[in-house]
Amino acid sequence: MTSGPNVGKILPSAGKWTAATLSSYDMDVVPEPSLRLDLQKFWENQLIFPYSIDNLVHAFGGPKPSDKSRNSKVLSIFPVYKPCAPRVFISEPYNFSYIKAPNRVFRSAPSLNDQYLGWLDRVQRDKADIWQACGIYDLIQLSRTGLKYQQEMIIAALHFFESSTNTFHFECGMMTPTLLDVAAITGLSPLGDTYDPCKASDTIKFDFRNKSYSKYIVENRKTSDEVSDEEHVAFLTLWLSQYVFCTQSLQVAKKFIPMAIQLHECQQFNFARLILGCLYESMRDACEHLKRTGDGSTFLGAGPFWLLQLWLTATFHAELDLFLPEPYYEESRTRRVEGTRLARMVPRERGLGYDVAFQQYFNTFLSLKEFKPSFAPFVDRPLGPPWFTHRFPSPPEFEMVTNNIWTAYLMPTVLSCRIGLTSGDFGLVGYFPNLVSRQFGLTQILPKSIYLEEREVCLGKHGMTEPQFHSFLNHFNQPSYELTPFDFAPSHACTREFFTWWSRHYEGRLVDKTALLTAISNGFDSSILNKIKSKLNARGSKSKAGSSNSSKPLPPPSKVELKIASRKRPPSTETPSVSKKQRPIPATCSSAPDKDIPVLSTIPEQTNVATTQDLFPSAEPITDEKKKKKKKKKEHQPNQESTPERKSSEIEAQPDTLASPEDPPLEQSERKKKKKKKQKKSPAAATVVEASATAKETTSQPEASATPQTQPQNSAQVIPQDEPALSKAAEGVVEGPSDAHPEDVAEKISSPQPLETAIPTETSSPPKAPSSPHRAFEDDNLKPNNEEDQLDRNLPQPNPSTHPAQVLANNDPPTNFQADPIANTEQRPTVDGEHSTTNQPQPSGSNHESSSPSAGTFDSEDGNSYIGDSLGEEGTSVSKPLPTVVLPAELAKELKDLTPVDALNKLLSSHGTSSSAVE
Repeated sequence: MTSGPNVGKILPSAGKWTAATLSSYDMDVVPEPSLRLDLQKFWENQLIFPYSIDNLVHAFGGPKPSDKSRNSKVLSIFPVYKPCAPRVFISEPYNFSYIKAPNRVFRSAPSLNDQYLGWLDRVQRDKADIWQACGIYDLIQLSRTGLKYQQEMIIAALHFFESSTNTFHFECGMMTPTLLDVAAITGLSPLGDTYDPCKASDTIKFDFRNKSYSKYIVENRKTSDEVSDEEHVAFLTLWLSQYVFCTQSLQVAKKFIPMAIQLHECQQFNFARLILGCLYESMRDACEHLKRTGDGSTFLGAGPFWLLQLWLTATFHAELDLFLPEPYYEESRTRRVEGTRLARMVPRERGLGYDVAFQQYFNTFLSLKEFKPSFAPFVDRPLGPPWFTHRFPSPPEFEMVTNNIWTAYLMPTVLSCRIGLTSGDFGLVGYFPNLVSRQFGLTQILPKSIYLEEREVCLGKHGMTEPQFHSFLNHFNQPSYELTPFDFAPSHACTREFFTWWSRHYEGRLVDKTALLTAISNGFDSSILNKIKSKLNARGSKSKAGSSNSSKPLPPPSKVELKIASRKRPPSTETPSVSKKQRPIPATCSSAPDKDIPVLSTIPEQTNVATTQDLFPSAEPITDEKKKKKKKKKEHQPNQESTPERKSSEIEAQPDTLASPEDPPLEQSERKKKKKKKQKKSPAAATVVEASATAKETTSQPEASATPQTQPQNSAQVIPQDEPALSKAAEGVVEGPSDAHPEDVAEKISSPQPLETAIPTETSSPPKAPSSPHRAFEDDNLKPNNEEDQLDRNLPQPNPSTHPAQVLANNDPPTNFQADPIANTEQRPTVDGEHSTTNQPQPSGSNHESSSPSAGTFDSEDGNSYIGDSLGEEGTSVSKPLPTVVLPAELAKELKDLTPVDALNKLLSSHGTSSSAVE
């Protein structure tokens, strides 16, 4: 321990005051320690440090919290971690039918019988010296008292228990059983190593068949004169199962055999810490069940609750109106530990109904407004083993042992509640004596939490693994604080800062007392409970009235082994599965992602099919059999363009992109027929007529078209493939049928027919023109769709190329070409950077310089550029909707009845005006 070098060290005073200077303070309230920075750092490492009032020295209970231990992360879990909030802080209906006879919550309570007492006398005759050496003699004698549980008292107290700090939250402050209380009640020392069941020797072989208590005694109690080692281990196994840890199965548990062997061999493990840790864990488990009893369900409380009842009796005997019956006076005068007298105390009023008794106990705990000196019954330590009754600071001959004992009392740490050898037995609970300093005769200051973040919160066996168990235990058992002994007078005061902080916390969380007491009373009213039950039955599910959460306990905080680097999972390269409707996929932003990892963008939710690359990233675009069929079909239709009817069938899977209700189906078909005739008469004006025919559709429903920045839901941005196939939209551009072979497409590139659509490469969406008011994304980061993206639909965009060398080249940077409505010869490269699925900037150079848009490029600068092919329901390729040109409705109406040449001249002469209108 760290206390040895500090013997004789003089600590600076944290404050010197007089009664006159404290006249403005309330009773038992003092100022906070001095604010000197040099002393602040010193007190952050001390378990106690002095101050004086009228020259009488008292001690603050440390350590003093630092700024790091009072930040927002800590305050979010301290002093209440939300999943562990006391039941009285939860405003839900109560149902106390689980404590109504014949229900017994604590059926595992120790029971006394002649069989056990006879075996105890036999074993004690031969093995008492071993018990004395192990320090368990007085605890074994407590099993003779036949303690009877006060069920209503224990359950009423558990309603105030917070299981992350393992403290009761009363109005006067936090309180809890401590190692000092365990030592006073049982005579167990707080020193020793953490219990490890693996350390039991194999020299003693013991096993049994009968697990029930009575049959077990018959099987293992011998009649020979001398008690053998095996019989001693058998007795200790029974005692541990029935009288110490009180197993829920009401049977002897084999997991206690290793512990019995270690006790038989006098291995000095820390028995006091183990029992207290198991009590904290049992209380946590019981509190979880309390929060789920709103539906009238019952539960069994198992564990060393006898220790809780003895502590409640010692601490609140006056408030609970408990007394010692006269027949036990003599036994009490000769007692060796406090537990003997406490186990005999009983309520003064007997024969009360369970409802009346519970409400009396509950009101008692609810009314603890001030901390009284009687709430610290063992500060004077008049009774117990010699190491317990030594004064502190002690004489030099006992100084080291006494300092180590008091360091164990006062050191914030974690306690093990591990008993068995299975993986489910690992568990740790927090021990916070600095939260209850007044129980040690120390002045309470603003407390420090040893949990600095949520992942460090230890909730017993709930969510604890073996690596976490050893990592946390080693971390918290380091000697983080020092104990410097000095003489001081006991004090049960607190600082003004603590008083204000706790008052705000308690009053802010506690349900209104009138409403709370009404809810408690209603929890015993059968008529009200029947109404609640009928409502729950009407819903067809079990009640969750006992908790604001579900019937299942909240998951424990995720833990990482302290000081052990955890490996992160590599980013997934799995392509998202295809469904008709999925939730938006969050954007993945990276400056240089892996080429094999698709970069997905968050997009508005809409029904669509996924791209071909999404489903089969490595599949062949077109099989040989399909190529032959498409080639044969192409020969029957040599120079036929894709008709509007064909295009309509290709996009029927996207109902959102159809014409608006303003255009009836009949008028739409007539308009398409006219458009087809005009295309045959004047190929050069084909795109102009089609643009005028679709202007009304796009202006009436602008949201039906995809913007250059967005894609349909469930489709990731297209990933470049080794041999990308031409899309159906690309095949329609070059006159052939939509299912034409890609090799035939190359032959038709030189055709004088005008290009109707832009064919981008599959590595990126077309970038914005230099004249666009929206910049390209910086660092190639993908962003979700927004209102500005919606506005970009009507802005001019450069047109990608249909050249097969650009479309089919493997992993080549995309190069877009402009489709001139007159000559189709002028190239239009891209602007660097936008929407690249590889997050690589577009190459710059002489062939990639941006050029400003001219009056003849409006037909190719479409905001709804093609993105990629999809698969239909039968697995065939279905193209995305062809791009449309947005024109003002009035201009489209004027062009509708004109000849192609006049329409072209009209449109070219008014292009500047229409462009501005669109923008």
